[in-house]
Amino acid sequence: MWNEPYAVDGIGKIRCPTLLEIRRMTYHIFCTFLNLTLISRDEFISKFNLDELKSDPISLYELVLAMTPQLLFQYIRVFIANDEVRFLERERAFEIVDLTGGGEQTSGRIDGRNFDRFRESVASILGLKKQDDKPVKFKSERARKLMEKIRNNKSSVKKQDEAYAFDNMVLKYCSNNKVGINLLNVGGLTYYQFIRLFYEYIHARQSDYGDALAANTFSYKDPKDYNPMQWIEKLKDGNY
Repeated sequence: MWNEPYAVDGIGKIRCPTLLEIRRMTYHIFCTFLNLTLISRDEFISKFNLDELKSDPISLYELVLAMTPQLLFQYIRVFIANDEVRFLERERAFEIVDLTGGGEQTSGRIDGRNFDRFRESVASILGLKKQDDKPVKFKSERARKLMEKIRNNKSSVKKQDEAYAFDNMVLKYCSNNKVGINLLNVGGLTYYQFIRLFYEYIHARQSDYGDALAANTFSYKDPKDYNPMQWIEKLKDGNY
């Protein structure tokens, strides 16, 4: 099956949650999990105004464990496949126990030493892994300044597009697609599978002339008014 759980040495099997599970935990909680997956130690300290800890050697794992232990427990449990998660209070670690076969066997452990590795695996299976910026050698100083200007411009205009709120993406995809996915069975997909299918569908709609017309509900009079991405705009009352 596409995107099956995979084992990480010393941790256990990591999996991607299904859309049905995401709905049950609410989108807000899942977005919190995504933020915890990608946030750095310094970003966490800044977000919670813990500037006095900047020079402290305390790790991100210890910070999250101290502030929101229940959130950390739920976060780990969601992405661990077919195993039970237990917190070892004395050792301040999470033990992964394999219950298959009628017995109990420790299959992994998550603590301050491998927490970042666990987060990297979660980011990878969700398709969220950040790309490392590799140093670029420019042929001239003018080329370097131009690239720097482009990057600064992108960061200044970056804005969250409400059309890509996760619930709206699910609604749009299930309303009109050609592969039989609808609101009755979309919950069987994993988050990773849905995101991949959604962006494939965007490409298909942009490439198909019939879909291009339907994307604007046949309402534009001048070809210059045509916007191939209009179909993704968030639905408003009375606008459907």
